[in-house]
Amino acid sequence: MKILRIKGRVLIADQHPNYLDETEKNSDEITRTIFIIQNKYALLSLRNQLFLRVRENSKIRQEGQLHDLAEVMKAPLLQNIQQALSFDACLNFHFSHALFHQTKWELKQALYHHEQIYLKWKSNPQFQKYRATDYRNSLNNYLGLCNAEHQFEHFAEALIALEKPPFQSKDEEAEARQNGLFVRLQHWITKCKWEDAIKVEDTFQKEQTLIGKKLTTSRRMAFSMSFSWLCLIVGDLEGAIKWNEDLLALGTQAVRIDLRRYALLFALIIHFELGNVDQLDNRYRAALRAYKKDELELQYEKMVLKFLLKLQKVPVGEMLQSLLLELRGNLSGLLNLPEERNALGFEFTMQWVASKVEKCSLKCILEKHI
Repeated sequence: MKILRIKGRVLIADQHPNYLDETEKNSDEITRTIFIIQNKYALLSLRNQLFLRVRENSKIRQEGQLHDLAEVMKAPLLQNIQQALSFDACLNFHFSHALFHQTKWELKQALYHHEQIYLKWKSNPQFQKYRATDYRNSLNNYLGLCNAEHQFEHFAEALIALEKPPFQSKDEEAEARQNGLFVRLQHWITKCKWEDAIKVEDTFQKEQTLIGKKLTTSRRMAFSMSFSWLCLIVGDLEGAIKWNEDLLALGTQAVRIDLRRYALLFALIIHFELGNVDQLDNRYRAALRAYKKDELELQYEKMVLKFLLKLQKVPVGEMLQSLLLELRGNLSGLLNLPEERNALGFEFTMQWVASKVEKCSLKCILEKHI
């Protein structure tokens, strides 16, 4: 609408705003905002579908069970990152892909997506403070896969960020600290830095006042298993027994069954190292009885247990070496089976067997493969 007014002898036209155009513009903005919000929650829904399927099905990694996950991954929104229209949508996109690949034991691909999540957080520092828990959980996931895949490009800076104050509460500080300690422990074991790993063990025990109340049973068991491995590696067999027994004391049928099962097997390995095979003392017999009560699902567990049971009737010497070579060959035959190769304790057990066959320390075997 134009209104003409006279100023002196000049006609001036006042151009009033076109309210219809403004309304249309605002309507477009509102429509786009609604679309972005819908996009965010659609990707969140897909992420949750994958997460629930994995969490509720303990046998999800079996070939036939992966079909449901693959069907979810066919969703159009998961085909291209350009489909993710917001910060949260991008996180949900990458987390969905990471979870899918990790469930399929495709850890390299899973690491790629967790790295993208880390970089997304890094480039959006405004979200880090008021969503500190989500941020640190993402860092923890990323760092764990860095250790698993021996890829450390952003490892140091991500670890600093994980433990960096300020914290909004003591609980938040304790959570960050225990996650940081666990990441460091796995890192130093992976890098064969035994003295640094032992320092983490010492720190863990000293900081129980701070971190103890935030340690879940599952995480305590994971720490105990790692410390038990570490003690065996450095030759502290009594320490290995202590931490392994701590784990078994925590374990129940409902919490980290995989850790409890491997701890039973690991107890036999420790007793073998102690020379209890020949003596067959009560502790060794008790460990055997306890393991027999559990249903064996993994082939490698059956192979190792069969080997250890044979030792009751086999003298040391050439016959023992023959059994060790047979066990090594049998375990090597499982390397093409992802569910066996990636099972908890498989790699460590392979390395232990190699140390027996090659008649050198476990530490030596591990350091060869850095």
